[in-house]
Amino acid sequence: MKKTACCVLAIILMLCLSACGGKSEYTDRVIKGADSYVTLRMSSASLSGDRLDDSYFDSVGEGCGRLVSKCDKLFMKDDEGSLVYTLNNKVDMIMEADESFSSALSTAVNMATATGGAYTPTLGAVKDLWADGEPSAEDVATALQHTSPSILEVTPDKIHITEEGCKLDLDGIKEGFVAQRLMEYLTAADVSYGIVSAGDSIGVFG
Repeated sequence: MKKTACCVLAIILMLCLSACGGKSEYTDRVIKGADSYVTLRMSSASLSGDRLDDSYFDSVGEGCGRLVSKCDKLFMKDDEGSLVYTLNNKVDMIMEADESFSSALSTAVNMATATGGAYTPTLGAVKDLWADGEPSAEDVATALQHTSPSILEVTPDKIHITEEGCKLDLDGIKEGFVAQRLMEYLTAADVSYGIVSAGDSIGVFG
């Protein structure tokens, strides 16, 4: 149902963009990261109304690709170079992170508290149990003991897992984070308006 609604919204927004101001000029780009697939539809006009050429959007697309790769490097829990992998495998380590990532993770922790754990970014150990088939009820119960959001301390520039057995799984916020960062980048790149689609997350800017 969620995917259907997102697809319908995307179609409506694309039609609206095509009709804005009686113009139908736009530029599309596809970004394939190591763990992300992003589609972009951008107005061919700058914020001042000047037309942007293909070489400009090639440069913008490259910038978006670098940003997607950077985001993937943060979230991929099986990549030894990622922030999440390091946090999950080095107990009691305090890791530095950029402010936007820390802010997103802090929001996830607040959501976990507000929903009583219906959503939590600390379910990595529980999710891993299903990698080799259905786990036992005992193993699940043991893993659930290490999923309290209070185990995760987040400040604007640092992240700290305080308890062994707790692991992050940020799939629930990754696509939204990627979309938000791309919208910020494209706005700063002088693109007047557009759509960013990152998996199930769709955002508009301008």
